[in-house]
Amino acid sequence: MTPSEIAQVVETFFADHSAAGLVLPNGWFGRPYDNLHQLTACTAAGHAVRVELDGQLSLSFEGAETVAVRDRDGLVVYGFTRLLWDWRSYGSFEGHHEVFSDGEVAFVAPLG
Repeated sequence: MTPSEIAQVVETFFADHSAAGLVLPNGWFGRPYDNLHQLTACTAAGHAVRVELDGQLSLSFEGAETVAVRDRDGLVVYGFTRLLWDWRSYGSFEGHHEVFSDGEVAFVAPLG
């Protein structure tokens, strides 16, 4: 998929589900099915897609083989060669940065 196609899939998913849980390559971000995040920006440039949640969580997927697959309850992004994960703790200005070289990221629609 092209980065623009991936960005469109992400935007459509969040248009259908106003918020979603986030599962990173190393597990859930926050409490499973409890912490929900809203899309604040999604852009495509070159071979990268940047997804911003809640105005303070940033996922930058890099790699020409990145794919986004959607089903009824979620969206999975995989095939990236690098994922840059930048976030700030809620109520804090302290920044965090992680890099993943494989795995998958899932946006999970709320239960019910």
